[in-house]
Amino acid sequence: MKYYTIKSILYTIVCVILFASCQNEAIEIQEQIEVVISPSKVLQPFEPYQSSDLEMEVDEELGTAKLRITALIYDSEGNLVDCKEELLKDYNSDFTFQIVMNQDEEYKLLAFSSAVFGALGDIKYESYSFAEINKLNTLSVSQVSADSYYSNTSVLGVCDATLKSDKDTFFINLKPATALVNLNWKNIHALHNFESDEIWGTYSATAVDMYENSYSWEISISAGDKPNEVFISNFSPLLVDLGFTSDQEVNIYSGYISGDKLIIPNNQQTGVNDDSYDVMLVGINPETFAVEDIVISIDRNARVLTVESVWGTYSEKGEGGFYELFDKGVEFVSKTGNMFEYEKYYIIYHNNDIVKYDDGTFIYSTSLDNGSNRGDNVTPSNNPDAKNIYAVHNLLPGSFSVFARTFIGNHQEDYNLQTVTIESGKQYVFKFDCAELELDITSGQLKSAMGMQEYYSPSMSMVTSTSVFAFPEIHKADFADLKQLLSK
Repeated sequence: MKYYTIKSILYTIVCVILFASCQNEAIEIQEQIEVVISPSKVLQPFEPYQSSDLEMEVDEELGTAKLRITALIYDSEGNLVDCKEELLKDYNSDFTFQIVMNQDEEYKLLAFSSAVFGALGDIKYESYSFAEINKLNTLSVSQVSADSYYSNTSVLGVCDATLKSDKDTFFINLKPATALVNLNWKNIHALHNFESDEIWGTYSATAVDMYENSYSWEISISAGDKPNEVFISNFSPLLVDLGFTSDQEVNIYSGYISGDKLIIPNNQQTGVNDDSYDVMLVGINPETFAVEDIVISIDRNARVLTVESVWGTYSEKGEGGFYELFDKGVEFVSKTGNMFEYEKYYIIYHNNDIVKYDDGTFIYSTSLDNGSNRGDNVTPSNNPDAKNIYAVHNLLPGSFSVFARTFIGNHQEDYNLQTVTIESGKQYVFKFDCAELELDITSGQLKSAMGMQEYYSPSMSMVTSTSVFAFPEIHKADFADLKQLLSK
């Protein structure tokens, strides 16, 4: 009897210990859940002008683009738990995967879609790249290329969702982050191939100066505000070689047309100085060697301009002298086919190109500095049979500046600088009327189809940079010594 009593007591003690142990060590219950991500609604809000505008791009070298789905999963502390990626054929396919979660735990899921060329681990081309993904508050998605390819290549799909273990399957629909923007150029030949007696346009020349320096360069001539007034850009080839060009608002000279002569008034400032000494454009009469206006003959039939004067750039630095000096006879030959042509029409914007996530919201910003823009352009001479042209650009939302730019040679003019606000999943038209030189921005689809022909021009990065070198040694020459120099 004593034996059984002791045995019973020991059994009770063991049970208590086991019960206490179970109470102290909580058992974590894990659940496997399925996540299905669908990109089918990303393109749904858009009405393209042509169906091909939203089709997967086909490249001769890279093959057919695929749709990359990237799923980033973060815990409650914002730490990356898992990253899932898959390449889909197109927007009609789904990406399905499984994750394991602890019971009562919540995860934040961010998912993105964009077209790429290549394979996972060997991407040949992508419009968007990911950085700093390990923390939710450092994640950044950047537009690495603004190319649209006349397709959906630059479309970005996004979504955020909260994952819990209380469901076996989560169905998640991506939505568009980008807006569909049609850049439209109307009446591209209205100011192109215009029959005129004017001499506007781009000209090229090759010449050797009297100091045996060879130059090949281009000038442009554009109309002034007054009758017969013109502006001549980049007339000095030395300054062009040194980086002092008209897009820096230097090396531009006023002139006027008198019959079959173009006159550039003498002793104009180039806009450049050397050690605080102004560099001047100087003309010299080859017969009298007197300082006078630069005279250029105009052959409208041959579209050739011939300089009848001796000319160069001069400074009074030191004892004074020339940096370059050309004998008469330098010829400038028209490059534009006509002496009056608008050569390029740009639509330029300063767009957002970065996506971040903060407190339940996608945040959009730009990496572009004040001197950097993107956009597209049309060259009328490359599109002889098209009257109106459009391009497809998929832009991230936000407020940013938009303007138009024209080129006649190196002379540029900007038009209609304005601020536009665009929203994700909506459509806009940036229309530049090349006849009226007016840029108009509207919301909605590109509806006018008559005469519209497809044209793609690669997106550009319009970053202005100038390389300025030291001036060469000045050639000391008194004007009285020119006769001897010219007689060599």
